[in-house]
Amino acid sequence: MARKHHSQVWNADLPPRLLATSHSAKLIQLMAVNWIFFDQTLRLRSGWRFAVFCVAFVFAAMIIGVAVAVLLSSLSVPLEPGSATYFLANSSPMLVPAMLVGWLCGKYLEALPFRALGASFTKGWLRHLLAGILFGAGTVSVAVLIAFVFGGLRFESNVIDGRMLAGSLTIAFMVFAVGAAAEEALFRGYILQTFARSGFAALAIALTAVFFGIVHSRNPNV
Repeated sequence: MARKHHSQVWNADLPPRLLATSHSAKLIQLMAVNWIFFDQTLRLRSGWRFAVFCVAFVFAAMIIGVAVAVLLSSLSVPLEPGSATYFLANSSPMLVPAMLVGWLCGKYLEALPFRALGASFTKGWLRHLLAGILFGAGTVSVAVLIAFVFGGLRFESNVIDGRMLAGSLTIAFMVFAVGAAAEEALFRGYILQTFARSGFAALAIALTAVFFGIVHSRNPNV
């Protein structure tokens, strides 16, 4: 109390101009600190939003990954590399936290709804889905045709049960759909969008491209 009283008396003895200068300096320091963390709308800057997302995503992914591993172990489900279960077990701990943390960051840091992530049904979604499937099938077909023409691939006719083929295609679709959704949610989700909303679209594309390359650097034949 004595120190506080002494400080008040000392401030009262200062000339008004010097006292105003002292308050102005403190205000400038406070504004400088706020400028580092917040923009003109008092919203957390995109770099800090990116940092918050990364920390929360890693934490959530670790928890969900452990939970999935414990669940599969308790059910005695084998995790053979290359199997459908293996791909699903690796994709789920990336998809769920990317969507969950992205939604929470958008909601509490930018006041955005869940649909801002692009994972909701909008007008014309079925037409866009079919167009995307056709375009994807076309590009893959062109790549396969080029490989076939230059001798990199060859085709043979096999006799196979129709139900087995349908089941295999269904499982493959589920595996690749979950894996693709996980990559889109992480690399084209909140990270890309939050930088783009702040006017750093080029940085967002470059940053997510680097992350995408690092994650896939251990893929076979890369």
